[in-house]
Amino acid sequence: MKRKSTTKRLLSGKIANRKVMLFPKTWSLYHNTSGNTIRSSIFFIESKESPLCPICSGSLSGYDSRLRHVIQADGSRESYRLKRLRCQGCGKLHVELPDCMQPYKHHSASIIEAELDETGIHCPADESTIRLWRRQFAVNLPQMEGALQSLWQQQSSRYRSLISSGSLLEFLQSTGPGWLTIVTQQLLGAGLGVPTQFAFCP
Repeated sequence: MKRKSTTKRLLSGKIANRKVMLFPKTWSLYHNTSGNTIRSSIFFIESKESPLCPICSGSLSGYDSRLRHVIQADGSRESYRLKRLRCQGCGKLHVELPDCMQPYKHHSASIIEAELDETGIHCPADESTIRLWRRQFAVNLPQMEGALQSLWQQQSSRYRSLISSGSLLEFLQSTGPGWLTIVTQQLLGAGLGVPTQFAFCP
C-alpha cells in the first residue's frame, strides 16, 4: 500500500437539514499498488477523524463510495473514491469532500480559483468553461456576500470589525490561495444553498 499524507485545515459550520458534505480537517490519500491495475490508479481518501452527523450529532458509519474524477492544472485526470457515510440516528447520507475539490465541478478547486482571480497561466479548461465560471460567480456575488456577512456575524463578535470594514468576500480573496474553498465550505456548512449555486452548476 503506497501512501502520501497531506494535512488539511478547513473551516466548517452548522449544517442545515439538506444535502450535506463533510469536510475533514485532516486526511490522507493512498492507493493500492498491488493487484488490480485499475484499482491501483484510484486514490482513496482516508479521514483522520471520527466525525459526527452535522444534523443530529449521531454516529456515522460507512455506507458506500462514489468515484470522482478531477482535472489537474496540467490537464491530467485523477480518480478519487469519496466515502459516503450514513448517520445511525437520522439516516442522512454524508459525502466526505477534501479541499482539493470543488462541489460538482470536474476541475480542481485551485484551477477554478485562479481563473476567478485571473491569475491562471495554463488552464486545461476551454474558454467557454472559464467564461461560465466567471459569469456564475459574478451573478451570485451579491447573494454570497450577504450570506457570508450574516453567517460571520452570527458566529462570533470578533468578525464584526471585518464586517464593518467592507466586503468579506474581498477580504477572503486578499488572504491568498484557498479562499474559494473557505467560502464554499462556510456556506455549505451553514446549509446556505442558494449562494452556492456557483459551486453546484455542472
